[in-house]
Amino acid sequence: MIRATFFLRLAVALGMLAPVLRAEPVDFDLPAAAVSETLLAFSKQAKLEVLFSFDDLSRVTSTAVAGRYEPEDALNHLLRDTGYAARRSRTGDRIRCGRRNCCH
Repeated sequence: MIRATFFLRLAVALGMLAPVLRAEPVDFDLPAAAVSETLLAFSKQAKLEVLFSFDDLSRVTSTAVAGRYEPEDALNHLLRDTGYAARRSRTGDRIRCGRRNCCH
């Protein structure tokens, strides 16, 4: 049951996210670590709910993000060179994080 909760944590509701993604920059301190852990920290620091496969992303290392960034820029930066991407869902109410080629 706990895993199911983690599995569903990197879809950021765009009702809240759309204005936030291009909103005021946030101070981020996200060391390079397993993407799953970095996304949890991102979620906390950006004050955004995030949905992702914890198991898949725990095997991949993120890029460190330190400094003042808009949330979308920080998210793109931390996923750089991981083979994963964050994309808005077709309905526009979520962000999905998954393999770069499956997020279109």
